[in-house]
Amino acid sequence: MGISLFVLGFTLVFVAMGTFMPYLGVLFAQWEDIIIRVLGIVGLIAGFIFMGGFGLMQRN
Repeated sequence: MGISLFVLGFTLVFVAMGTFMPYLGVLFAQWEDIIIRVLGIVGLIAGFIFMGGFGLMQRN
C-alpha cells in the first residue's frame, strides 16, 4: 500500500509539472535573453568557486 501511494505521488507531481511548465515558458518567453545571460553568469561564478577562485567562499 505504501509503495503504491509513493508511486502515485511521484506520478501526480510529474504530470502536474508537465501540465503547467508550458504556461511558465510562455510567461517567461519575453525575458528569455535576460534569463539566459543571468544564468550563464551564475554558472561561471559557480565554476570559479568550485575551482577555488574565490578564497572567501571556500571551507577551511
